[in-house]
Amino acid sequence: MKLSVAMIVKNEEVLLSRCLESVKDADEIVICDTGSTDRTIEIAKQYTDKVFTDYVWNDNFGEAYTHAFNKCTGDWILSIDADGVLEEGGIAKIRKVIEKIDNDKSYDAIYYEIWRSGKCHHTLPRICRRGTKWYYRVHSNPLVKKQYPSDVRIFADDSPAHKKDPERALRMLLLQRKKMPEDKRTIYYLAREYWYKGDYETANKIFQEYIKTGGSWRGELADAYLHSARCLWYLQRGDDAREQCGHAIMVNPDFKEALLFMADMYYEPMKSTWLKFAKIADNKNVLFIRVAHTPDPYNHKDRQKNTYYSAKKIMEIIKEKMGDIRSVVDLGCGVGTWLKVTKDIVNHDITILGIDKGIPEELLVIPKSQYKDVDLSKDIKNINPFIIFKNTFTYKFDLAISLEVAEHLPEVVSDDLVDKLTSMSDNVLFSAATVGQGGVGHINEQPVEYWINKFAKRNFYPVTLSGIKDDKNILSWYRNNILFFQKKKILETIK
Repeated sequence: MKLSVAMIVKNEEVLLSRCLESVKDADEIVICDTGSTDRTIEIAKQYTDKVFTDYVWNDNFGEAYTHAFNKCTGDWILSIDADGVLEEGGIAKIRKVIEKIDNDKSYDAIYYEIWRSGKCHHTLPRICRRGTKWYYRVHSNPLVKKQYPSDVRIFADDSPAHKKDPERALRMLLLQRKKMPEDKRTIYYLAREYWYKGDYETANKIFQEYIKTGGSWRGELADAYLHSARCLWYLQRGDDAREQCGHAIMVNPDFKEALLFMADMYYEPMKSTWLKFAKIADNKNVLFIRVAHTPDPYNHKDRQKNTYYSAKKIMEIIKEKMGDIRSVVDLGCGVGTWLKVTKDIVNHDITILGIDKGIPEELLVIPKSQYKDVDLSKDIKNINPFIIFKNTFTYKFDLAISLEVAEHLPEVVSDDLVDKLTSMSDNVLFSAATVGQGGVGHINEQPVEYWINKFAKRNFYPVTLSGIKDDKNILSWYRNNILFFQKKKILETIK
C-alpha cells in the first residue's frame, strides 16, 4: 500500500517547510505550484522531485486538486494545505487506518480532524483513494461516497499568502454561484464570506436564503441559523436574534455554541438556565466546533475591537468639522475606545474624561485617572469636571460624546442627560437606539426627532456628517443613529 501526499501551493515560503516536515515519511509527495514568485518551489524541491508547474491557475481549487491527484501514484492520497501541520506520527497513524479498511472497497475516503489556530475544529474527508475527482471552486470537496472516521489531526494557521488576495474566496464563490445558483453549499459559504467581512445585513440576507432551502444537512443548517442570529445581534435586532438562535438549538440541541450565545443574550436568571444546558451539550453533529468564545458585541472587551474602526472614521470627520480638539468627555464611555481613538487622531496631549459604571480597570484603554465611575441613571446631575480634575479644568470641553447610552437610561433622566452634555461642551456627538431597534438593556428607545427636539430646546442643532451612512464597515448603530450637534448654529439637519 503506497501513500502519496498532494498539495496545491502558491507563495507559501513562510509555512511550506513546516508542513512538508510533518508529511515527509509518506511514500510520495506531489506538489503543484500555481505561480509562486517567492522561494516556494525551491523549498518544495528540498523534499520531493515531483514539483509541477504545468497547471494554469483558473480560480478553481477543485480543478487544481483533481490535477494534483492525477499526478499521484499512491493507492491512497493525503491532501494537505501549506498552512497545515500533520500531528507527530501522523503518517504512521494514517497507514494503520488504511490497513483496516483497504480491502473494503465501499470506503473511498477517510476523515481527518483539522484544528485551526486554537479557534475551532471540524472534520474533512481528505485522505482518498487514487483516482478521486474534486469539485467546487472553493471549499472544495472530493467526490466520495463513503468515509471512514479517524482521529488523525492536522493543525492549521492562517497563511500569510492569503493576505495577498483577500477577495479570493468571495470572488470564487460568486463565480461558482453563477454556474450553480441553487447549490445550497455555495449559498451557505457565500453568506459566511460576507459575515467575515462584517457586512451583517448582506450575510443575514443570504443565510436566510440558505435556510429557506432546508439546508444541505442538519449541522450546516444549525450553523446557518446561529450565524443569522449573530448577524441580527450585531444589527441590534435582539428579539430576531434570539428567535434564530432558538431555531439553531431546535435543529441540534447539542450545539454548545448556540446555547452559550443564547445565554449571552439574556440576563439572569434565564442566563444561568441556558448555561446549564450548554454545560451538558456534547456538540454531536456540529459542523464547526469553535473552541474559543465567539466575540459578543455587547461584551466590553469584544466590543472595543469592533468599535475602533467606526470610531476612527467618524472622529476623522468630526476633526475636519471642528479643527483642533484639546479636550473630550464621554458619558457612557465603556472601556474608553472613542477617547483613545480621539487621542490617536489628534496626535497630541489632550484632556479626556470617561464616565461610566462598573468597567473593570483591566479592560480600560484609557488611564484609570481619566475614568470616573458614575451611575448615569441616578447621579448624572452631580457630574462635575471641576471637582474631578481638582479645579485645574477651566471652562468647557471641546467635545462631549454620548453614544448608544441614552436607550439604557430611564426616560426620566433624558433631559438631565441632554442638559449635562450641552453644559459641558458646545459640540456634542450623540447617538441612541431608535424605536424597534432592539438590544439588551434597552428601556428608552426613541425616534431620532425626540432627541433633536430636546437639543433644539437648548439651542443645539444637528450638522450633516457626510461619508458615514455609505460606509458599511462602520457598525450599523453608529452609521444609522449618529448625530453631531453644535450650539447656536442652525445648519442643514440630518435627514
